[in-house]
Amino acid sequence: IAHAGIAGVDVATGLVLTAAVYAFWRFARTTRWRDAIVLALVTGLASLTRFSTIQLAPIFVLLALLGLALGRVRPARRVWLVLALLPITTLAIFDLGYLGRVSFAPMKERTVFSKRFQAIQTAMPGLRPPVPDAALRGLDYLAYLSESPDTRTYLLGRERTDAAWEYFPIALAVKWPLGFLGVLALRAALRARERPGRKRLWTEGVLLVTVAVVLGSAMVAHLNVGIRYVFPMIPLLCVWCGGLLARRAASARGRAGEAMARGAG
Repeated sequence: IAHAGIAGVDVATGLVLTAAVYAFWRFARTTRWRDAIVLALVTGLASLTRFSTIQLAPIFVLLALLGLALGRVRPARRVWLVLALLPITTLAIFDLGYLGRVSFAPMKERTVFSKRFQAIQTAMPGLRPPVPDAALRGLDYLAYLSESPDTRTYLLGRERTDAAWEYFPIALAVKWPLGFLGVLALRAALRARERPGRKRLWTEGVLLVTVAVVLGSAMVAHLNVGIRYVFPMIPLLCVWCGGLLARRAASARGRAGEAMARGAG
């Protein structure tokens, strides 16, 4: 409600990140080139939705490692090849989305404001970034905001200028609906009582590893201005909580089968 007056891309970011993770899960299951192409297209579109979808890079690497450890990703060589090609295809789609407006001007000729970009400019003055100029300025601006001492956090009744990593866990506990928090707690409690197999661990890992990366990135970004920045967690957590309905449906099918067996007898 607090951000109802803002025309943002929070919902779009959540949906496209979920779609990209689903595309990776599907490709990991089949390792077909057709699914690899879909993964490349969805990841490229995600990069055009919001800069924060760069989180997909560590997410895909972690999921590949998890899948290999659980024996759910084979052949490994093809998976790593596709992951190695993703930066190239993503950059191509990203530049195409900006209509190819890439000047390839060296860093020494650019005006940058953030410490991170200034460090790159000093270390590699001749670097010619193959990304659109507008996107580079946007990234520099976001980096500057995260570094600025004027970036303030209001938490537990006082203003802070330091990186308050606990902001998002507290904000989510306060601002998310109690019903949603209750369902998450119930799902976690039931999950703690189970001993799932590797297939189940892999499926849940795809969801929860992504959630952990999104939340962890927000906690270290020093942009504590609302929980809309962690919206991509919600679709994934809703899918995870859908396991409660799956359990009930399976139980109902089991009871129906027993009733039919008794009737047939």
